[in-house]
Amino acid sequence: MSWRTSENHNLTLPSRKTPLLVGLNIEILNTKSALLENVKSLRNGLKSSLNEAMLQKGQVQGKLRLLPGAQRELQTLMRGSNIKETLYSYLLQKRAETAIILASTTADNRVVDSSKLFHCNHLRTLISRHIDL
Repeated sequence: MSWRTSENHNLTLPSRKTPLLVGLNIEILNTKSALLENVKSLRNGLKSSLNEAMLQKGQVQGKLRLLPGAQRELQTLMRGSNIKETLYSYLLQKRAETAIILASTTADNRVVDSSKLFHCNHLRTLISRHIDL
């Protein structure tokens, strides 16, 4: 129902100057301005948060752009490391095999003919002739 008077209704409206209405109007205006100030403050806070989020997003995107280069560098280092590790393992294996072979070698020397005194004397004379020359 409207507070306005019409010919069909016999309502009496309170005057705008009533102290109760003046107090309510002031309270409404104060509440309205406080709400507007709160909304303005919230909007500024949200804008600030949005700007900070956009800045962080830019920083993360910059780091992500660097990631493929760093990943390629890491793969190169890993390949080099794997090659060195494989070579080191191979050389250790060969060293162990050589040590086993050297340790297991038995003397293959055997006497085919026993020496005779004639041969020793004959060699002595040959050596002494050769020295004299």
